[in-house]
Amino acid sequence: YWIACGVILTGLLVIRILVGIYLFATFGKASASVTILQPTQAMGVESGQGIVLVARGKSKNGVQRIVFQLDDVPISQQPSSQPNQQTMQAVFLWFSSQPGIHKLSVVAYNNLGVASPPDSVLVVVVP
Repeated sequence: YWIACGVILTGLLVIRILVGIYLFATFGKASASVTILQPTQAMGVESGQGIVLVARGKSKNGVQRIVFQLDDVPISQQPSSQPNQQTMQAVFLWFSSQPGIHKLSVVAYNNLGVASPPDSVLVVVVP
């Protein structure tokens, strides 16, 4: 009788642990997100003209920094001014230089080092 009870309790404990792992893997991911607030759509500019990029990053684990990228290469980053700041806004002034089509992107990193998927906007620079 006691052996059967022990086996049943052990089985229930294992099931509970597996359900907890599943729920954590599904709903407990340490995610981050980022959105470009300005400019909101593709635009054209003349070479040498400045563009103000405004981005907002969010994470329940706190936003550590927002990284600005040009054609997938980091060009600037702004750290959070407060620890465990769940929402952060960053502004970056980019001056267009090389004519052509460029992709301006932003990525937010949370305090656990998890990167958000990038948000991007295309900019056409004309001479």
